[in-house]
Amino acid sequence: MLGWSYYNNGRYHDAAKAYRRSAELDVSSAILRSLNGEALFRANGGRVTAEAKQAFAQALKLDPTDVRARYFIGLALQQAGDPRGAIENWIALLHSAQRGAEWARDLQKQIVRLAATTRVDVKRRMPGARNQAASVPAQADKGMNGPSAEDIRNAEDRTAMVRGMVYPLAERLHNNPDDPDGWIRLMRSRLVLLDEPDAAKAAFGDTMQAFASRPAEQTRIRDAAIALGLSGN
Repeated sequence: MLGWSYYNNGRYHDAAKAYRRSAELDVSSAILRSLNGEALFRANGGRVTAEAKQAFAQALKLDPTDVRARYFIGLALQQAGDPRGAIENWIALLHSAQRGAEWARDLQKQIVRLAATTRVDVKRRMPGARNQAASVPAQADKGMNGPSAEDIRNAEDRTAMVRGMVYPLAERLHNNPDDPDGWIRLMRSRLVLLDEPDAAKAAFGDTMQAFASRPAEQTRIRDAAIALGLSGN
């Protein structure tokens, strides 16, 4: 929670230190290592440094399914000049996504955009990617002006950093809802970090249902929702 607090206040170096210390205290936790890597990524201006990459690698040793770590390992490949390696990594991640995973749609779009800038054909490798993959090169051939590869990469890095934190949290809570603090984090993150008020309100509704038999927890969650402007009473 200290690391999360530092992170959401822009103190990324402090967040990385807190997560690193937490990982030292809990040697079996993959998520603490991937959170440490993500904080290091943000602290270094959106670059997957060697230290961050090591944290993600350690997370994957403990949990090969860690979505955050798998995503950023792919981003490290892209930043190292290996877009094809990034695409291969992300396609594998996409195919491992649970049905309805919220982050999968955004990752698919990111793969399609990267594939278009590097002329990699992914049309037959991802569900629904055929039309998207074909349309971007066609526009380029017509001489249409659009964002540069650098513009796309910078925007994707910033957005993916946020979603890489929020979406795995949402998925974990869907599978294991008995975490009131986690639900409060999700509501706040949806509203403040992603500017998704409807999704934040939906999370509030889901939370109240999850704790329908625990009025004390409902009161605490409702107070947090009121403070965020998600509930009037």
